[in-house]
Amino acid sequence: MLSEPSVENCPTQHHQPFIVAALDIGSNSFHLVIARQVDGDFQFLERHKQQIRLAAGLNSKNTINSETIDRAMACLEEFSKLIRHYQPTQIRAVATHSLRIADNAEDFLLRAKQHFPASIEIISGTQEAQLIYEGVAHLSDIHGQLLVMDIGGGSTEFVIGSDFHAKQLRSCPVGCINLTRQFFPDGTLNRKRFDNLINTAQQQLTPFSEEYIKLGWTQCLGSSGSIRMIDRILKEEGYRKRTITLERLLTIADHILTFDNLDDVKLPGLWPERKTILAAAVGILIAAFKSLRIEQMNYTRGALREGLLYSLVNNP
Repeated sequence: MLSEPSVENCPTQHHQPFIVAALDIGSNSFHLVIARQVDGDFQFLERHKQQIRLAAGLNSKNTINSETIDRAMACLEEFSKLIRHYQPTQIRAVATHSLRIADNAEDFLLRAKQHFPASIEIISGTQEAQLIYEGVAHLSDIHGQLLVMDIGGGSTEFVIGSDFHAKQLRSCPVGCINLTRQFFPDGTLNRKRFDNLINTAQQQLTPFSEEYIKLGWTQCLGSSGSIRMIDRILKEEGYRKRTITLERLLTIADHILTFDNLDDVKLPGLWPERKTILAAAVGILIAAFKSLRIEQMNYTRGALREGLLYSLVNNP
């Protein structure tokens, strides 16, 4: 088994190729990326995702149930096989919102040590937002000031920055899983529940919305699976330019609300594993577009896991 790597041991000679790995233990999915780094650029060797839904495994006392933990450990064991195969020089593994609030987080981390060859760091919401921005900034063509939004299973991050510098970072405890559980506990869909979800999300944005509007931005990018899903739906609906707008989000919401239950939702391009959380994701986006007066957004592939990779090579 690999000895535990550390950021401090990261080689500084960027002309020498080396392999790095990043693990993102999210509230919805676990992501592993392995890449070869040469002269500041990455050649991605592996990208793997497993939908574990840690947030759905939390009970009313914020304890992650044993079934969810077992599923998580099985995933870490699978990811470890790839780690052993590639033998990366450096690994960084982080956990986000669900483990931030879980009262049995320490038990989770102790078990994880038996299945994954690097320690797992529970990061703050601000750290999460910073890493998301780094991932987006390195993999996107940025023009002027940038607003980045990332919807996760347990939280949503908002960052304003320019180039590779994040200026404002916010993490809100509204995610597509925890809001689904709060507003659609039995799966029943209706307009009242959906509107209540939007209002709750907007309340979380109120403390910083005016500050963000005042700072402004010339480009808005959305990252991670939920926004990627919206982008895919727009493509399948026939939009040549898959720009996300409030009008298009409201149209998607109207389509969703023609169904009576989350399990029945069907839209062109919708992946089956995301149908039960699509309503919450769309609701969070609508709340953000209204509160921050966002005119348009485009999907970008960069996210937290890519930010982790760059944190390894840029902070020796």
